[in-house]
Amino acid sequence: MLINPKLPEHFFDRANDARSPRELKKFWQVPIILTDEYEENDTWEDYQKRTAGFEAEYIAKTEADFNKWIQEKKESWFKHFPSGTAYRVHCLDGGAWDRPTSWGAFGTLEEAKQCCWTGPSWRKEQTNG
Repeated sequence: MLINPKLPEHFFDRANDARSPRELKKFWQVPIILTDEYEENDTWEDYQKRTAGFEAEYIAKTEADFNKWIQEKKESWFKHFPSGTAYRVHCLDGGAWDRPTSWGAFGTLEEAKQCCWTGPSWRKEQTNG
């Protein structure tokens, strides 16, 4: 397993058969853990600019709606990732032809390592079900 390795450009959007032998040797069937920290950097003003002209139900119409949505998003994040860090496990294993397979996101490094050692829980469920 690798933790926060330096990834080749287009690691998440390149066909497996277009990858270099060097990339395949380093990453094929090797689970990687990438950390993702909680960031609260969206402002009402930036949000308005980014969504201007959109006509979707999920667009916040008022600053109060936006703030409520941000708070709900933060609460959900910390419910799943209490330390504020998500440990995301991926593996270039052929599960997808053009990107590594997502094995899951975990609240602790130990849980992520366990997934690397045993494989993703959804794969076990597919073989048992």
